[in-house]
Amino acid sequence: MVGGGLVGSLIALGIAQTRREVTLIDRSRPQIQQGVLGMDIRNVAVSPASRELLEQVGIWGDLHAAPYSAMQVWEERGTRAIEFQAREVGRDELGWIVESSEVLYALWEALSQMSNVTLETG
Repeated sequence: MVGGGLVGSLIALGIAQTRREVTLIDRSRPQIQQGVLGMDIRNVAVSPASRELLEQVGIWGDLHAAPYSAMQVWEERGTRAIEFQAREVGRDELGWIVESSEVLYALWEALSQMSNVTLETG
């Protein structure tokens, strides 16, 4: 499998957990990004279904996730918007915000612990 980003790493870990041999190829091993603000400014919004996937592969508990209960999205000129509220769908949260590099780092850490996984970088 080529591409050790968020999706590629998650798929590789899921496949590896079925005891299949996996080789994951990417340019470099991910690191947690701190940036000038002391955190990674690249974030992902994790839906309840995506959280289930991260729980299934065993990394959700390693992440610092902040729940969100509302979201407003504007079109590019700012003349139209749509808003989502968790309470409208009977939930406390719509999802969770997590730093991208933290998720990727946790996936690679889990992959590196598996004897049936080869991680190729360079």
